[in-house]
Amino acid sequence: MKKLLLILAAGFLLGGPLGCTKANLPSAPNTSLAVAPGTQVERASFVSQWSSGSSPAGVGVDANNNIYVVDVDGNQVLKFDSNGNAVTAWGSMGTGAGQFKHPFGLAVSADGLLYVADSGNRRVEEMDAAGNFVKQFDSASLGGDSFSYPVGVALYPNGGLLVSDISNVVWQLGSSTAVPWGKNGNLDGQFNYPIGMAADSDGNVYVADYQGNNITKFNVQTRTTTSWGQVGTGNGSFANPTDVKLDNSGHVFVVDAGNDRIQEFDTNGKYLTQWGQTGTAFQQLNHPIAMALDGNGNVYVTDNGNSRVVKYHLQ
Repeated sequence: MKKLLLILAAGFLLGGPLGCTKANLPSAPNTSLAVAPGTQVERASFVSQWSSGSSPAGVGVDANNNIYVVDVDGNQVLKFDSNGNAVTAWGSMGTGAGQFKHPFGLAVSADGLLYVADSGNRRVEEMDAAGNFVKQFDSASLGGDSFSYPVGVALYPNGGLLVSDISNVVWQLGSSTAVPWGKNGNLDGQFNYPIGMAADSDGNVYVADYQGNNITKFNVQTRTTTSWGQVGTGNGSFANPTDVKLDNSGHVFVVDAGNDRIQEFDTNGKYLTQWGQTGTAFQQLNHPIAMALDGNGNVYVTDNGNSRVVKYHLQ
């Protein structure tokens, strides 16, 4: 069974391992490469990779190109520079401010604030770039409702927070509002385990529907909804997609976790290209979960089955 299924089930079935108050940082990037940096991998060229906790999931990049990675089993957030050198880490198992219980998704704002889906504690924690707790979003933020198990977080370009929940709802959180949309099902606008998300400045939200095997596109102004994808291994098909991200050119990148690849589409769902190979060797993937893009054309993918981050450069 894929490792991700065990991670997602952990919040319901397991107490989880204890985190460390002072985290043990992963080792520096492996410099003894079997494949030279720059080797062409279809759409993207392999740059480097580095170990990143036992179960890396959510990943984000700040304006200084620091990389933040959620380690689910370690109940912590790891911080690296853009070359994979460990900077710091924080977090431990618990329910207090700055602690986690099976965290999963992560997003970084333009001003360097981090939003972590603290799944087992049914909340989203806001932190600064050094790991200091700022505030949290929980039942009080939702007008008395509560998250069932929040797994994905994303930010609107003009402000506002998106949170995906396994109750098959995506929450739009504003400064004083909390609006849910979606419900269980396989039709447009319905979800079957939404996880990763992305939003553009036109009010479009893209959601990776894990068990629905599609990408749902929802416009918050017009309330129109479309989706694309189906289960399979062919171009444009998915096997449990876990994340979706946008670049500045309007291209949509999808982490096709079960097929160990990244697929690229236009904003209407037209398939463009892909990259990724199944395996454990350099540049290969073993059940990737999340991805982040920086402003220099680099892509960072959490390669969960291989417990590492893989860095590519878009051609």
